Amino acid sequence: MKSMHASQIKEHHYQLVKNILRTKGSATKSELAQATGLSVVTIGNLLQELEQEGAVRAGGLVPSGGGRPSQCYEFQYRHQLVCAVKVLLCGGKSRLTLTVADLRADVLYEKEHTFPDLREEDVLNEAAAVCRQFPQIAAVQFGAFGHCNDQTLYLCDYLFLQQPEFLQKLQTACGRPVEFCNLCGAAVLGSCKRLGLETADAVQGYYFSADREPCAGTVWHDRVVSGHHGFAGEISPLHPDWKSLDYSSTTDVCAAMELLLTISCCLFAPKQIVLYGNFWTDELLDRLHDYCSEMLYFQFEPHFIACTSFDTDSTLGLLHLALDQLEPEHG
Repeated sequence: MKSMHASQIKEHHYQLVKNILRTKGSATKSELAQATGLSVVTIGNLLQELEQEGAVRAGGLVPSGGGRPSQCYEFQYRHQLVCAVKVLLCGGKSRLTLTVADLRADVLYEKEHTFPDLREEDVLNEAAAVCRQFPQIAAVQFGAFGHCNDQTLYLCDYLFLQQPEFLQKLQTACGRPVEFCNLCGAAVLGSCKRLGLETADAVQGYYFSADREPCAGTVWHDRVVSGHHGFAGEISPLHPDWKSLDYSSTTDVCAAMELLLTISCCLFAPKQIVLYGNFWTDELLDRLHDYCSEMLYFQFEPHFIACTSFDTDSTLGLLHLALDQLEPEHG
């Protein structure tokens, strides 16, 4: 028990130093000792292990208050990479996008494929190819419209995604851990990262398009809320008939969304509501704001953010979810 306790303490110190360097980018031994309260000798031992892992390398010398210059240690953001694999049916065409990023979520590689008829082998082959090209990839996040229950996808655009073994096949092809997130949930997380939105109070998002039925996502404490059996965010069964909705009509859109957004405010009181679509206008947002505020007795006023960057935000959200997959590997 005593040995296990010592091991846990060492692991904690290791991750503490690693996280500080990841945040700061670089630091000297004395700076790390001051930030952690650990001795310079302990810091030196931990840095040696981090160098062996490839997470840190010795940089140049920096002045140290009139004394001998100190060695600076630099965090290596590319010693591990993450990959987002995204499938999106848009305008009758299938798009498969593969994005590779470093530990700052800075994109290093992105490639988009368009298919008239996307097949399972297309996804598996392209994902495997990018993992071979970038062996530093440590985690893969797969995104599509749909939901996940016990590693099985459902309500997806493609039947092959709903085969119980699909995610396992993708993980085998990649040779890396693979997790799934609904694209709307990923987009809401991506918008929070892009806009710097605080998520201690929930942030909700809705995706509306004439091409497909709408969906929703909720982010709370930097986590996408998936709900029981992964079903959270499925709003397509709700009134009205979304497929026949005229999104160019302010009156029709207001009639369709007033109650939906008011209920959202009543149940969650989200700090922000991100609205994806290319039809939002100031007039429409003002009308929805006034309606919701009146229905809520002016005790709560919704803060709507209209966005047209669903594609960018969903990819960014997937990358951050992939970064969250990276568990401590040391010890």
